Amino acid sequence: MSTITESPRCAPPVAAAGSAPLRVASYNVMDGGTQDWPAQLELLASLEADLLGVQEAKHWDRSDHACLHEAVEALGMQPLFAPSRSHGCHLVLFYRWPRVRCRGFQPDISCGRFHHTAARAQFTVDGLDERLRVLHWHGHPFSPATRVTEAGWLTEYADPDHLTLLIGDLNSGGLTGVGADREPDWDQVPGHLHSRHRLLLPDGTYGASDRRAMSALANAARRHRGAPPG
Repeated sequence: MSTITESPRCAPPVAAAGSAPLRVASYNVMDGGTQDWPAQLELLASLEADLLGVQEAKHWDRSDHACLHEAVEALGMQPLFAPSRSHGCHLVLFYRWPRVRCRGFQPDISCGRFHHTAARAQFTVDGLDERLRVLHWHGHPFSPATRVTEAGWLTEYADPDHLTLLIGDLNSGGLTGVGADREPDWDQVPGHLHSRHRLLLPDGTYGASDRRAMSALANAARRHRGAPPG
């Protein structure tokens, strides 16, 4: 299981020896891409991704999905649309046919229990000997505790018998340990927003960044690779 937390960002290559790397990217268009939308489309097209997860595709279901079809034309990719339960922050997973071929798609693996949604797709990919399972997730933006619960649905997919990739906007700080994200300067963050990102202490105050969801996903990824938990 791999995670991508920044936007835009391409994942490490996933391909058989001698074949072209599989280019995977994730990007949050912010409020449907209403700001500088042509420039965002140009940026996404320049990535030449084989798989692209887009979050906050707000209003892309309006006017017969006009904005979605505009993106399809600009990117030259096929879309898998997953409606969000909240704020219209829909997910779209694009794949580049014919190298990548969709063999199955579930737009909501949680039966409506996630704040937004998490989708699952099955692909065959030229250059890969096995099917690729992709999870596309937009984590709960307001509650660290709920993000941990949502992550629990995803860690079950860390099955070493299946090649699995997790992409999306995880709405979480990075990992602890070597190479981890630095702790933010919380004095620069409005106090009423700390509940979205910090550990709640027993006395009702806040501690460091709540990274439990990321830790759960990272440990699942290590099991997926056959390594011991960190």
